[in-house]
Amino acid sequence: MPVHSFLPLKGKIVETWVDSDAIKDNLLGDPGRRLVQVYLPPEATNYQNRFPLLVYLASFTNSSLKMTAWKAFGESLPQRLERLVHTNKMGPVVVAFPDCFT
Repeated sequence: MPVHSFLPLKGKIVETWVDSDAIKDNLLGDPGRRLVQVYLPPEATNYQNRFPLLVYLASFTNSSLKMTAWKAFGESLPQRLERLVHTNKMGPVVVAFPDCFT
């Protein structure tokens, strides 16, 4: 039976909006203003700590909302990051999840 992680995140997800000249006025008419979710590890309690930044580029028609959302019988990407850090498979990181829907 698959296992689902019911553990709450120790880090947090913050949201910001980015205005991009590169994608405004695109052929689909999608907005040039896009949501970017950012995962901050629990160690990011002050501005003196520094972390590597990973940018998760989701596939076409995918979005940050899917990557950070709860998953039945699995773990979200932030939950997976925290598990890997907890088991010393990797160090803490900041991850940006830009909207790659189009």
